[in-house]
Amino acid sequence: DLGPAFVKLGQILSTRPDILPDAYIAALATLQEHAPVVPFEVIKATAETELCGTLLEHFARFDPEPVASASLAQVHRATLTDGTAVAVKVQRPGIDGLITRDLDALDFGLGILRAIAPRRLRRTNLSAFFAEFRRYTLSELDFSAEAQTMERFRQNFAGHAAVTIPRTYPQLTTSRFLTMDWIDGMRLGEAVVALAEDDKDRLVSGLVDVLLKMFVSDGLFHADLHPGNIVFHADGRFTLLDFGMVGQLTGPQRDRF
Repeated sequence: DLGPAFVKLGQILSTRPDILPDAYIAALATLQEHAPVVPFEVIKATAETELCGTLLEHFARFDPEPVASASLAQVHRATLTDGTAVAVKVQRPGIDGLITRDLDALDFGLGILRAIAPRRLRRTNLSAFFAEFRRYTLSELDFSAEAQTMERFRQNFAGHAAVTIPRTYPQLTTSRFLTMDWIDGMRLGEAVVALAEDDKDRLVSGLVDVLLKMFVSDGLFHADLHPGNIVFHADGRFTLLDFGMVGQLTGPQRDRF
């Protein structure tokens, strides 16, 4: 109820069992892809404004029920006129103003902490964390930039044995509307139960290899790899989703890492 920036903050904290107790991690994990749903009529209006035409002009089918609802957008399954299954990420209406409001509220709270507990704030490094959180969150609002980033990752991992990156459709993508390949697969909890031990071993090796390639070889890394952004497959491969938050490392940083 507090707003989208707080949902995003909860998503980040849900991946930090080193900071919060298990019960809090479990509760916050529900935010990874189950934020409040935006009514379809609102999503439809946003889509048609962004595409300058009706949904039927661009899609053979567009499911009204979202498959995932996140802090900044929700995802719907659709079918292109040529029969290709796609996932469509549509930004929540008025999100820019809400995000700015939420970030300003968090900044105000940090300002109070600076006044009443300056030494403690310096020890926790919260100011630096918030500055990075603000930068990442604001950059996530541009879906056309995210599509370009996805293409960079697709080039970096072309032919890789473990990971795939969804293809994007530039003609059906704007700053608030992103169309990409639909990916079928399992979430982490399902993969743990369904996969054989050999497949799990291969998945772990693949994940480590992908992370090392991002951080050491490429210097371009996915900065939001919570379980909601990874889809696992029965053959031991996996697909990465949601490239709104990424980071880049300089050559010296990669060497040191």
